[in-house]
Amino acid sequence: MKAVIHIGTEKTGSTSIQNFLLENRQALIQEGFYYPKSLGALDHRKVSAYCLENNQQDDFFKLNNLSSLKEIEQFKDKLKNDLNKEIKALPSNIHTVIISSEHLHSRLKSPSEIQNLHDLLSHHFESFEIICYLREQLDTCISFYSTALKSGNAINFENHLKNCQPNSHYYNYFTLLSLWENCFGHDAIRPSIFKEKEFINNDLIDDFTSKLSPNLLGKLEKNNQ
Repeated sequence: MKAVIHIGTEKTGSTSIQNFLLENRQALIQEGFYYPKSLGALDHRKVSAYCLENNQQDDFFKLNNLSSLKEIEQFKDKLKNDLNKEIKALPSNIHTVIISSEHLHSRLKSPSEIQNLHDLLSHHFESFEIICYLREQLDTCISFYSTALKSGNAINFENHLKNCQPNSHYYNYFTLLSLWENCFGHDAIRPSIFKEKEFINNDLIDDFTSKLSPNLLGKLEKNNQ
């Protein structure tokens, strides 16, 4: 089987893509594609938490009352077992499993953490494809600022702009892609520009669908995007 891993990045329509995948879960199964449940109901948030090194703190652990190392290890063991059971129970026609979470970009920052993902999945899949939409850095910076204001954070834009630097994990796409390439291989990486005119049919969902398979275009619902 093949694993398609959509890693965001943030502010590139990931939630819309995930809603589309959730809405079409049954239709995708009929076409040989599967969107797992064990990694998260919508966003596969659990898998990014699984891949973190044990000394790494994360809001996922706080939200789920996982405070001790033992509790975190138990969570990781359960996720691994749940995923194993789900994959083993897949219908025989499934040839591709889709994983999607923007947190795979924002949380996994070291080679060892991305290797943890590879180790988790390599028991089940013979090949991998990493889908990543990249938004122009200044647009991303402005979007982050807008979200911060809507959330009630009072921050000066000039100070916020200072975060848009080459050493930032959010903005250095060369570093980002190199990390994933070093683990999954050059041929697995499929970056795309996040811009409407660059999308198939000028539509993000159609563009993502075509990356899964051009044969899927027109077969799936897009009602809630």
